[in-house]
Amino acid sequence: DLSDNLDGDSPLPRGVRLVCKSYPVTVDEAQIKATAQQAAEARNVVGIVGPVRSAASLAVSDALRGVAPAMAHVSPSSTSPALVQPAHANFFRTVPSDTEQAKAAVALMRTLGCSSVAVVATTDAYAAALADALERYEPAVEMEGLK
Repeated sequence: DLSDNLDGDSPLPRGVRLVCKSYPVTVDEAQIKATAQQAAEARNVVGIVGPVRSAASLAVSDALRGVAPAMAHVSPSSTSPALVQPAHANFFRTVPSDTEQAKAAVALMRTLGCSSVAVVATTDAYAAALADALERYEPAVEMEGLK
């Protein structure tokens, strides 16, 4: 129970407790969805924090739509642009999307005078979106995707 670690000036409303429960880490989409449904259906759960990979966050968001469509879902590191679609309206992140990161990377490449860049990326939601966004925002830069 994390509430025990808060001082007397807790930002939580009276009677609200902050509890952390860890779930097994997996890349199996069916298991991720089942775990999200289990957490969403637990008594007094009002939100989910995590997971850290975009593909897993997409699966959690899909699962929540079926069992708890109004539940907040926050990831500290999922960056896929797919998570801004209307289907994921209750998804929030603490980092910029791959689209915004690509814009910043292109601005930096321009500042540094880069004329070509090699993009090495996996093809899942974790990295492909950033590689695709780089190509979209800087078509003049020669891209050599090594996927």
